[in-house]
Amino acid sequence: MINYFLVEGKERKGPFTKEQVLLFYKNLRINNSTLIWREGLDGWVKIQDLEEFRVKPKASSQIKTKEEDLKIPAPNKNQFTAFHNKSDSFKILLAALPLAFFLSFLLKNTFLKWVMWISSMWVHEIGHSFSGWLGSRFMFPVPFLATFGSPVFNALGIVASFILVFLGYKHNKKVIIYGGVWVVIFFASYYFYPKEKLIVYSLFLMVFISLIKISNNFNMKFFSYLGVIFLFLQGYMTFFLDSESWDMIMIFSGIGGEFVIGTLFVVLFYYKFPETVRWDFFRYFFLIVGAYSLLSATIDWHTYASDYSLMPFGTALAGSNDPHGDLNLLRDKFKWSEAVIVSRYALLSKICMIAVAGHYLYFLFKGVSKKTS
Repeated sequence: MINYFLVEGKERKGPFTKEQVLLFYKNLRINNSTLIWREGLDGWVKIQDLEEFRVKPKASSQIKTKEEDLKIPAPNKNQFTAFHNKSDSFKILLAALPLAFFLSFLLKNTFLKWVMWISSMWVHEIGHSFSGWLGSRFMFPVPFLATFGSPVFNALGIVASFILVFLGYKHNKKVIIYGGVWVVIFFASYYFYPKEKLIVYSLFLMVFISLIKISNNFNMKFFSYLGVIFLFLQGYMTFFLDSESWDMIMIFSGIGGEFVIGTLFVVLFYYKFPETVRWDFFRYFFLIVGAYSLLSATIDWHTYASDYSLMPFGTALAGSNDPHGDLNLLRDKFKWSEAVIVSRYALLSKICMIAVAGHYLYFLFKGVSKKTS
């Protein structure tokens, strides 16, 4: 498959397939004068000068453009095939994940574990909040607490929706249509569902649709599939799941988030993002936070399996006697025994570790294949 790279403004974008380039042209995102490059060309060319885009090539079919004119790096094969230039070297693919887990193990056994514990508690509250969002509830995660009906959430939700509309419009103008659909759904359903659930459902409906559309534009299939899964989960948990079952899932998802969200932070290290978000830099922070959360929770819950008395009942703020702790509610309200609680979190830890190991081996294999080819 041939990969194409475009110049939009002063930025180099890509890789894209031929079908994606044609779609951008149809959506007026690019025009005949947009500069494009693919392997086999000596320099940037105008789209209208490439034969595969059904325009008769001209004598100036390979217009070499100086680096100082575009203020972007001149094209070469290594730049375009790299993950984020030098950040996808084989050594990084090989060493980053083992080093992150090793560092996490060291931090867990030093006084710095309290610093990392705060970050893992933030991951814990993201777990609570994300299940809340899937069930269309107002929630906002901060360390030690996931707030309900937060005015902060309302403000951030409005800001996020405008940002997503802008990004969607910039990268695929059809996304603006989904903004209109969002408004129609909001007003058409106003009298049928609680106002709070409707607002959150509409917001995250737009978030997940924008995730799918933007991921498709940047050829990030993993996130497209993730967005589709979230759409179905949100619809089910909002309209079909009873409130008691949602409450149970939300409570379970706190510690569960330490595994699942931690795993997500770790595996995101290996995926591409648009250069504007500087993921080549920030991914190391999320790798360390995710690795610590996942490793720490895994060690703890395999320890609890041998001694139930060590299980952390209560809450971090009010102590072990607080009856509103996650484990207290699972045991007292939903009648889960200690053995059931431990077995379910232990199973979740194994699934997450397998997912991390699978991603590591897959991308390591791709790195070896690229290195030997």
